[in-house]
Amino acid sequence: MRKLSTPIVALALSTLFVACDSHVQGEFRNELTGPSGAVAIVSFAPPTLLLSPLSASTCVTSFNLVVDARAVGDLFLDAASFRFIDGSSIGRTPLFSWFTAPQLNTLFGQTLIVGGTSRSFAFSPQFACDNFRPHTVTADVTLHDRTGSPQQMSVSSAIR
Repeated sequence: MRKLSTPIVALALSTLFVACDSHVQGEFRNELTGPSGAVAIVSFAPPTLLLSPLSASTCVTSFNLVVDARAVGDLFLDAASFRFIDGSSIGRTPLFSWFTAPQLNTLFGQTLIVGGTSRSFAFSPQFACDNFRPHTVTADVTLHDRTGSPQQMSVSSAIR
């Protein structure tokens, strides 16, 4: 029995380590299925974010969070949070920005994405980056339709 369990443990550990690869590349999209089977898409623009140091301990990146509702009805951006998922923030909070509906309304006015269109929301978050440089960021987004039904989505992007 011991001979069988060793390969199983080795396989499980190798799968775990492969899943933790922090060399994320490309564009990752999340799709929201509407009642008719049509989808909304949330993505970053540009697909790879550029990191700019503001000082020795503060960095900033600028990007658009794009909500594509061309195949669904009206949606509202209800919340957005941004976090590092690659382990670069060990010892710190991975969440570096959180925006609630009132904050988003202050930043963008009404957060309506009219069905059949897409809309970009510009963000320029600042965060501490003294001894680390993040490699991957994830946006967790909550959208809701006109009935108030919330839809949660996540999208990730590499940072250079």
